[in-house]
This record gives sequence, structure tokens and C-alpha cells, in this order.
Amino acid sequence: MGGEAGGEGEVEWLRREAAALGVAVSQEQARTLARFTDLLQEASRRVNLTAIRGREEIWVKHHLDSLTVARLVPAQQQGRAVDVGSGAGFPGIPVAVVRPLLCVGLVESVRKKASFLRQVAQALGLSNVQVVEERAEVLGHQPHWREQARWVFLRAVGSLAVSLELGAPFAQPGGYVVVMKGPGVQAEWEQGLAHAQRGGLELAERLELVLPGGLKRVILVWQRRGPLPAAWPRRPGRWGRP
Repeated sequence: MGGEAGGEGEVEWLRREAAALGVAVSQEQARTLARFTDLLQEASRRVNLTAIRGREEIWVKHHLDSLTVARLVPAQQQGRAVDVGSGAGFPGIPVAVVRPLLCVGLVESVRKKASFLRQVAQALGLSNVQVVEERAEVLGHQPHWREQARWVFLRAVGSLAVSLELGAPFAQPGGYVVVMKGPGVQAEWEQGLAHAQRGGLELAERLELVLPGGLKRVILVWQRRGPLPAAWPRRPGRWGRP
């Protein structure tokens, strides 16, 4: 990656790498993500938001990684998307930047992270972002959120089975639950598949990608095709073996 921090070199790098993934990112959108990187690095000096703090790592392991799921969403897609366990804002904020017609809910129960997300949304002028400081196990039972999203994204929120149970309640019938995993997902596959069948989910697509630096990603796209169990997701404190 060339160019100084926040400079045009990294902006053009992102646009080029995103295009290779099949995602068109405008110069303005890439600059917005560069500003997001600035905010993340500034905040991470005071608060532990992410273990990834080097600028190049942020661009690859956060921004570009997030765009692997943005590519699934049609450019003119409207409606609601939910990022479950958003953390420092990935993949939700990059998705919101490059898919501005989506209303993206960032679900994050940790106060310091939710506070950071609200600051970022305001600083970047992301009127299509809503930050919800709540546990997904609670929010998934609330009528305003349950079965309301066209797209649900989960990244690093537990095993495949746990991710599906947390994500499926937000997806409307016919909607998609997108789980971002690494190569180790194969060890979780049998249990995850059985859980998907219980939750009325059908695997629509499996993508295996290698990002710059050799980062391997497995993107699992599940579609809501059947009834949702009323007990999903289990309430906090009731999680055992799925």
C-alpha cells in the first residue's frame, strides 16, 4: 500500500482492491473510510476497541474484509441491514458507506464501543446508521427488530451455530444471514448445519476468498426459507451447547 496515512495512495489502493472483489467504491467513499480509520486510530489510543491497530492491517483486515460482504448487496438495495456484534463498526460502517440506501443498524452491547460508533456515525455524516446499545439476545425478541432486516451480518461473534441463532431472528422471510468466518469453520460445520435446519435457514452461497497478505475468508450466505423458532435467540444466561 502506498501513500502517507490518510493520503490518496491508500484511497486508490482501496478502490483498486475493492474493484477486484467486485465492489465499486467511489473516491469520496474511500476518503470517508480513510477518515474512519483516523477516528479508529485516535480512539484506540484511549480505549481498547480492536486488537488490529496498524493502519495497513486496518485497511485489509477491517475495511477490505467488510467489503467482501458489501459485494453481496445490490448497489441500489434499500431497506434494513443489521450488523450483530458490530464492535468497532465492522462490517457495518463500510457497508453503510458504500451502500448508502440501506439503513444499517449497528448492534453493540459494550458501552464504550457503542459510544464510539455513535461518534463515528455523526463525524462521518452517516444518516443511514443507527447504533443500538443492546444485547442481540434481547433485541432479537423486540417487534421493531425481529424479522425486519433484508441483510444480517455477523463477524467474530462465536461459533457458526451461535452466529446463526443470533442472526436469524433479525432476518425477514426470504432475507439473508451472512456469517463471516475463517478456514476453521469446517470444524463447526456439522453442528452449524444442523442448527441452520432447525432455524429454517438454507445455504444460498459459500464464498472462499484470499485477501492481500494471505488472509483467508469464508463467507456463508444463508437465506430464511422456513419458520423461525420462537425461542431464538436464547436469552442471556441460557446459552449452552446449541
